[in-house]
Amino acid sequence: MPARSWIPLLAAVIVAAGCIRLGLWQLDRLEQRRERNATIAAAFRENPISAERAMRNSVARFRRVSVSGRWDYARETTVGGRTRNGSPGVHIVTPLILENETE
Repeated sequence: MPARSWIPLLAAVIVAAGCIRLGLWQLDRLEQRRERNATIAAAFRENPISAERAMRNSVARFRRVSVSGRWDYARETTVGGRTRNGSPGVHIVTPLILENETE
């Protein structure tokens, strides 16, 4: 057997070990993602809280909030470069004036 015939075998073993390690890393990321998705889903299932309470409480992340007010159509704007189901378009953003705020 020539002296350099083991080099391709060694390279193949190193590449295979790297691929196995990357696969395990992906499985670990999948578990982390599932835990995070479960946390977010649990927050969405809880009853809505007031927006004022949500702004004071950083733990309220991903919680639904409820507010009262009126839409300010005069300051409506669009955000371009958006897609929906693969179709190009824009998002229309309309500010909400809260009941306890003045213009």
